[in-house]
Amino acid sequence: MDILVVAAGTGGHVYPALSVAREFSNNDCKVFWLGGKNSLEERLSIREDYTFFEHTARGFRGKNILMKIAALFSLFFSFLSSLALLKRINPAFVFTTGNYSSLGPSFAAIILKIPLFIHEQNSIPGSANKILNLFSDFTFEGFKESFTASEKVKHVGNPVRLEFQKKKSNLPNANERKGMFRILILGGSQGSSQINQLTFKAISRLSTMEQLFIHHQSGQDDQKLLDKQYSSLGINYQVESFVEDISGAISEANLIISRAGAMTISEIAYMSKASILIPLPWSIDNHQMRNAEYFEKLGGALVINERGVNENSLLMTIEMLMIDRKKLTKLGELAYLESHPDTSHRIFKYINESISD
Repeated sequence: MDILVVAAGTGGHVYPALSVAREFSNNDCKVFWLGGKNSLEERLSIREDYTFFEHTARGFRGKNILMKIAALFSLFFSFLSSLALLKRINPAFVFTTGNYSSLGPSFAAIILKIPLFIHEQNSIPGSANKILNLFSDFTFEGFKESFTASEKVKHVGNPVRLEFQKKKSNLPNANERKGMFRILILGGSQGSSQINQLTFKAISRLSTMEQLFIHHQSGQDDQKLLDKQYSSLGINYQVESFVEDISGAISEANLIISRAGAMTISEIAYMSKASILIPLPWSIDNHQMRNAEYFEKLGGALVINERGVNENSLLMTIEMLMIDRKKLTKLGELAYLESHPDTSHRIFKYINESISD
């Protein structure tokens, strides 16, 4: 069976699609992937031995009028090129994880009556998935009640990457280990100057630093500055512009301070880790705040709103969790209750049963 995966842009869209694609390729399916040129998805497709096709599309929301017009033309040409591609490869279905690049190929699938399956990672659906939900055969949601309940909406959680599953199988309880208290700071794939300076100011005022280890994902712009700042504290630390072994970094951490991207939260939860979430305040539809609040209501994370936060409130939260290890452990345990280790397999079963009917 041949399938087409449409996923592009950030890792938050690409990695969930990869987890699902692997499930199908492990079951003797040939995977075609449609994505951007010289992109993360292209590199992963080459590594996984998938057949990759280049695809160009432009975003619409948040753009000026000229760029919006250009985006509409881009969508039209994306639709036409996708029609030609789908007629040529004739996949059994199309699977997409949303964003603007998915619209043209998905509309082409709808016109050609090829089954369409979508997955939404966030608590608030993106614009593309809101539209595609009207036409999809199944809509898979990472957070409960992202979409209005219906027979075709399936709450399955967010797929977790294979490397996390391997780490989880022999994960030690970091809260029971003696030695360093390890804090991992994640500001998103590009880093965050706001989080970088906020967390540094708070950490620089901690009463005890001897048993502390800071692993800080800085982004490229702030790496040298943070390295100099931490060095001045005489603290145990590691600053990286981008953490390649993110599963290892999360598995080693006692506490994680992070943005609230859907996949990052899902991976933290899967690894049973306590987190302080500082949502990106200007994310589209404020979806990061909604993601964070979802886990906070479950008791699986502490949330700080960046608009009103200062180093004092963050400092007190960090110190409280360093002292109260039971609270630290409880946060991780409650977060894990919302993780879904079998998401990719459940999606595979739903799709396979649907197209076999």
